[in-house]
Amino acid sequence: MTTLLLFTIIMYLSMTISGVIGFAGNVIALPLLSLILDLPTAVAVLALCSFIQTVIQSVQNRMYIHWQESLKIILLSCLSMPIGLFFLRYFPEAASKLLLGVFVLIIALQPMIQNLLRSHRANTPTAKPWDWLYLIIGGIFSGAFASGGPLIVIYCTHRLSDKNIFRGTMFFSGCFSMGLVALEHFFQHHYTADTMLLTGIALVVMVAAIYTSTWIAGKVDTQRFHTLVNLALVFAGAMLVLQNTAALL
Repeated sequence: MTTLLLFTIIMYLSMTISGVIGFAGNVIALPLLSLILDLPTAVAVLALCSFIQTVIQSVQNRMYIHWQESLKIILLSCLSMPIGLFFLRYFPEAASKLLLGVFVLIIALQPMIQNLLRSHRANTPTAKPWDWLYLIIGGIFSGAFASGGPLIVIYCTHRLSDKNIFRGTMFFSGCFSMGLVALEHFFQHHYTADTMLLTGIALVVMVAAIYTSTWIAGKVDTQRFHTLVNLALVFAGAMLVLQNTAALL
């Protein structure tokens, strides 16, 4: 009962956060779930629940989806995933994820530092000609280590200033990435009776999380929304650094 209670609380909080800003739920949930569940079960449950949540919230926010950017994200990410599968054979996972974490931290902390120095308004998305590289590299990391999400978020923060368009686009593009991960676990036979029981509990919790996150998102203005996105990126980068530094040591 204690495990189920902790599982319910973790899933509710992570899915609420993911529903508010369009990502970061799995980054927060996975380290916590791994303390009470075996890793394959935790990842399988998160993948399937995230896929279902992104589908539901994509439908809810369909009027805000930036279709051109969504297509670019999906195509570039998927095309570069096979490169990641190739690199998986030759590059150590922990070292690569550590470098990714450091890179994400640098990018996420930059607007916060600029805000402190008052060089210009922080959290104002600014498109750059090389932003498409984030999608390529993100696809490579996704194919190799299923960790490319933060780079795709960085791309969206530079291109999508409106919080609703940001959320809608992230939900829609997330359908494909989470669907592929869930499909992979299905073929690996990770969806056992116990896994599906946990997934069923999580889906009930998801209803409350979607309702809560939709209410919170409506109360947060664009400036604060981008601050939340940067904080989530900092957390994601810090988790990658801490976990993989420990693995290397």
